[in-house]
Amino acid sequence: MPSTLARFLELKKSSVTSLIDSLENEGFVCRKDDPSDRRKVLISITEKGVEHTKKIINKMFSVAKKCMSDLDDETLEKAIEAQRILLNLQRHMYARSIELLDKKCTSE
Repeated sequence: MPSTLARFLELKKSSVTSLIDSLENEGFVCRKDDPSDRRKVLISITEKGVEHTKKIINKMFSVAKKCMSDLDDETLEKAIEAQRILLNLQRHMYARSIELLDKKCTSE
């Protein structure tokens, strides 16, 4: 829901609504009515959004590798592994935040 997302991100609801509008216009997310509550709208990432996210992550790895091209192979491999660990941590934190957000939404 845009209002829940706004509270979670500590942004104004209008800012989040504008962001969601832009993402939806680009085909990265879609809005769906909440089947359990007609007043609520759920936001879901689309396949295009998933693919775009993958492209961004790959680009980040590519840029990082170019920026570190003057490092020796051992240091470079350690740096890339550290980035992978951080990315996995970020994914975990995202998944956990969704769980916590869901719990908060159901308790309201």
